[in-house]
Amino acid sequence: MNETIKTIFERASIRAYSSEPLTESELETLAKCALAAPTARNIQTRRFYFITNKVLINEIEREVVNIIYASGDELM
Repeated sequence: MNETIKTIFERASIRAYSSEPLTESELETLAKCALAAPTARNIQTRRFYFITNKVLINEIEREVVNIIYASGDELM
């Protein structure tokens, strides 16, 4: 079987995450993968932010939840 097809069939959606931070090497690999990924209609403009500060992550999460609630989105 083609490796791409095999990967698609074997993928899983993960909803539980480890609190263990990624290593610098893992972050580097993730950044390289993100930069190598294709863009819609080959539009190259994109930005990736790798936030590792837990206080900032919690602050962003609170703001996103507030925005979703304010929008009236019933999924939250």
